[in-house]
Amino acid sequence: MTTFNINDPRDVAAYSVPEAAHYLGVPASTLRSWFAGQNYSHKGELRSFRAVIRPADPKSLGLSFSNLVEAYVLTAIRRKHHIGLPTIRRGLKYLNDQLGSKRPLLEEQFATRGAELFVERLREIINLSRNGQVEMADMIRAYLERVERDAKGVPI
Repeated sequence: MTTFNINDPRDVAAYSVPEAAHYLGVPASTLRSWFAGQNYSHKGELRSFRAVIRPADPKSLGLSFSNLVEAYVLTAIRRKHHIGLPTIRRGLKYLNDQLGSKRPLLEEQFATRGAELFVERLREIINLSRNGQVEMADMIRAYLERVERDAKGVPI
């Protein structure tokens, strides 16, 4: 479960969905659904799209700087690396449930190969697309594309 630090200014709700969408170059409707979920109809059946990221302020849907970083990483994984949202959801759930990552989009170093999503932990390459299957690190490392981060670990 996502945890927020009320003493960290990066976790204070400071952005509206339209403002954040503008900064990220993402449609506001997409960003809103990532943070609030969405109900929709499919062939006459009512369905629900669950939120992917927890907003800093769920009541007003106010987003923090950390939320913008999470959305930026999600955008990069979706747009640049063409990973489907169901794969990302499974990967985030695995990281949260099995590896204890509270805010995976902030904390983890993601990599891709084709339509598969990976993280590296303790020198092991974990395939999130295959429910945590551990890959042969030396063989696969050369073929991975990474979400780039700066020297402080912030996605760029």
